[in-house]
Amino acid sequence: MVNGTSGSIINPTTLSVTINAPPSQDFSLSLASTSVNVAQGSTGTTTVTLTSLNGFSGTVTLAGTVSSAGPTVSFSPTSVTVTAGSPGTSTMTVSALGGLYSSVADGNYSVNVTATSGSLSHSKTTQVTVGSSNSSPSASLSIPPTVLVGIVVVVIAAVAAVIFLARRKTAK
Repeated sequence: MVNGTSGSIINPTTLSVTINAPPSQDFSLSLASTSVNVAQGSTGTTTVTLTSLNGFSGTVTLAGTVSSAGPTVSFSPTSVTVTAGSPGTSTMTVSALGGLYSSVADGNYSVNVTATSGSLSHSKTTQVTVGSSNSSPSASLSIPPTVLVGIVVVVIAAVAAVIFLARRKTAK
């Protein structure tokens, strides 16, 4: 209660004071693109941006999970330092390379990107569309390097056998 006094006159009034805690330090997560298109056998990228809120300063770790078996996700770098006034970025790469004897199926996949720093965690989802690399008539055939090496070895062996047999026949 506050009393206002002027001579013999006293005027009491009630005054309420609210003290608010300072805003919590945090960071925001954003993706440059909400969708990534990737041809089979290749990769696609988008930029992840982490921005300081209310003076946040710290290291943020990125991780990605794909909705179902298929493409893989990686980040470069996986940990980003964020300071007030200086956002951090990382490149998210989505790979539809598959393995030597497997490929990533055409289709739509959801990738959940999670950014974590201590007890703070934020997530965003992006859509990934994997399409055939042979979608146009002029597309080239993609052969894994290990298969190409095998083909070259077989061709060299066949040529060597023909030369060997030809020399053997002329030596008789």
